[in-house]
Amino acid sequence: MFKSTTIPPFLKKNIYLLVLAAWLVTVSFLINNYWSASSSLNSVKKEMNRYVQKAETDFAKLMQDTAYTGLQSGQAAAVKVPPLNNRNYFIFFYQPDTSGSYNLKYWNTQQVLPDSGILQSSLKAGFAQLANGFYVWNKVDTGTTIAICLIPIKWNYIVT
Repeated sequence: MFKSTTIPPFLKKNIYLLVLAAWLVTVSFLINNYWSASSSLNSVKKEMNRYVQKAETDFAKLMQDTAYTGLQSGQAAAVKVPPLNNRNYFIFFYQPDTSGSYNLKYWNTQQVLPDSGILQSSLKAGFAQLANGFYVWNKVDTGTTIAICLIPIKWNYIVT
């Protein structure tokens, strides 16, 4: 009634290789999906949110710091300010002139400038695509000065 099945001799000798291959596939699947931080979309989203929130909090603290009141009042040349180039975001201080345009008074990078849409916007924060990538921006208007923070999200490189 039942047919007896025989296992070929080659398979009998090397069955451990088949078991080992199945075990390795299972382990690689687990590592790729659960232990690797960059493989999950949710983990990347959480990391980007932490990065942006940390930069926004630091910028808000900077705007409250009394060491930078000279920059905020437009007196950047007259005041010795602590360096701002060790930040992971970019800072710009603009001062409006009588014609309604804005003069750049202080910046901490040569990589990018906020565009006029950010300067003219009535919003305090947003997301923008600029010449070299994507940025989250925050803006503080003190009346005499506009402070803009650009937090880089994704760079657009041109490689030739």
